[in-house]
Amino acid sequence: MSITPKITIVKKQGKDFSVLAEEVLVALQKSKQTIIRVLFFTDVANNNDFLQKQAFVLTQAKLLFVEKMPLINIISQAPFGYNLIAEIHSVDASVAFKNAFGTNYIVAKNNEEKALFTTLAPEYSTINAPIAQQAEKTFATLTAIFEKEGMTIDCILRQWNYVERIIDTDSLGQRYQQFNDARSNFYAQCYWQNGYPAATGIGTKKGGLSIDIDAYAGISTKAIDNPLQIAAHRYSENVLEAGKQPQQTTPKFERARVIDNTLYISGTAAIRGEETIADNAKEQTQITIENILALVQQTDKTTLNYLRVYIKNKADFAVVKNTVSQLLPNIETLFVEADICRSNLLVEIEAVAE
Repeated sequence: MSITPKITIVKKQGKDFSVLAEEVLVALQKSKQTIIRVLFFTDVANNNDFLQKQAFVLTQAKLLFVEKMPLINIISQAPFGYNLIAEIHSVDASVAFKNAFGTNYIVAKNNEEKALFTTLAPEYSTINAPIAQQAEKTFATLTAIFEKEGMTIDCILRQWNYVERIIDTDSLGQRYQQFNDARSNFYAQCYWQNGYPAATGIGTKKGGLSIDIDAYAGISTKAIDNPLQIAAHRYSENVLEAGKQPQQTTPKFERARVIDNTLYISGTAAIRGEETIADNAKEQTQITIENILALVQQTDKTTLNYLRVYIKNKADFAVVKNTVSQLLPNIETLFVEADICRSNLLVEIEAVAE
């Protein structure tokens, strides 16, 4: 038994999101797997469209799964070649489906190990608020849930942060920097003795701020550094955007983290030291993959088994896909269109290895 999730994906072609999403959910309801999270990657026209898609999927999931409903997240990132791709997380463990403070979460246990999985998605009242306000509300809810479950914030070991229009600027500063400042304040509740989570901070076209959390207690874990890069949480102010705080805060995540028997590689890009390298998608993809392999080499893991590839420009899809296929062949891969946290970055890749 294992409380670390296994990932599978389902690719769907067709015009009607509701039909495609329902097909996915019906098939999962019949599965013998314990499904804990379903992410729907799809194009979204605007935030009203996002909320309508979210409401439909949540309603259908509740009808099908009743009290054993998995966590649901709509990601406004158009998948290449498909109208919808569903990423499914499942565990081989005993789980309890819970709700507190208006948020669904799932607790899994295996002997002395405990996991908490949750997804925090925007609501009608918050989706158009500044990212700083959305983040503060989200992190307040997380704090309350962790207190209720008797877990500390530093139990978070893998985190995905989806930020609408991530590099845009509003009256409170750059949106990604707003998020980083709020995350730093949230993380300040703990002394992160074993390092920060593995994490991805990525842009979406619409959908406000949503966050997926995997947290663990009593499990073996280790933060992994990349010898080719400065740790993101040690970046200098030269690569940080101005925010409203007296001093910009750094992105608080590790380049990778081993959790039990799985290596989770954070969102990785063509950065050496702390600077972006190369100005075209092919070279950036090559450098990104070199960075990923450098992380794998710091561990005893030998098999990359899943990639999520974010591509800024549609026109770069073919060259990125070909480069990934040549350098990392025969790996299950999800390609989506997404903005990235620096204006000069064209590609970002996260990975799972065992």
